[in-house]
Amino acid sequence: MSKSVEGSITVPTTLTPSFYEVFEAYFRETRNSASLADFVDKNASFIARQHNLGEDLKSVWTTRYAKALEFFRSESSEESQIRPTKGKKPNWSQVAERIVEEQRNGIEESIPSASTSKTSTKTSTDTAATLTTAFIESYRAMFDAFDNNDKWVLPSGAVVEDVMFSYGLTCRNENPCHSFILDVDDPIWLTLFPDEMDRKVLFEHKRNPLPEIKPELKEYLSSYIGKVSCWFLFRCCLDKILIEPDRVSLGA
Repeated sequence: MSKSVEGSITVPTTLTPSFYEVFEAYFRETRNSASLADFVDKNASFIARQHNLGEDLKSVWTTRYAKALEFFRSESSEESQIRPTKGKKPNWSQVAERIVEEQRNGIEESIPSASTSKTSTKTSTDTAATLTTAFIESYRAMFDAFDNNDKWVLPSGAVVEDVMFSYGLTCRNENPCHSFILDVDDPIWLTLFPDEMDRKVLFEHKRNPLPEIKPELKEYLSSYIGKVSCWFLFRCCLDKILIEPDRVSLGA
């Protein structure tokens, strides 16, 4: 891992100063009881403030926690070694609730007025996916074009398109909901659709299970395990073509 020096502390370049301080304080206080679930519980507000809409909340913070744990364990002495524990799963829903709250509080900043949008200055946090007034107007037009009779009404009476539209207006960056695509892996929807029956309908609607992999295909793909160079991959392919030509189609 590449590292940089901040004062007398060696800090990995993948750990920004603000993240370093939070993780350092957390691991110092919970050396014998550290866990991702506990970190999320104690730092939900911080995680929400650092979250960029459109990111995979669970994946991003699971990776950050793992890298921070690896770093601080390597820096600890035997006496003060961090001993992580396994327990409950992280409560990502509480973070999602904080994110919604943060976005709603900043909605006026998210949608600048027409009179000020031309003179506004971008900050270092702006990205290419930051929403513009024109984007929001297009988003509104798309929503207004919906026929109310074609909208998806859930058992509780909640209308999926209406909830997605309202949430989309709070986003600062482009999100799948701006195309009215509901990503069921995004924990934000657990907050916006709190009714259990609604969730059941949402998450199981037209769910298609993945087909079973044929034993022959599984065997074929497994034969490439451990082939870590182009040469070995080429030899593996060549052997199959010359020695097992009838199985190359993967349908044998």
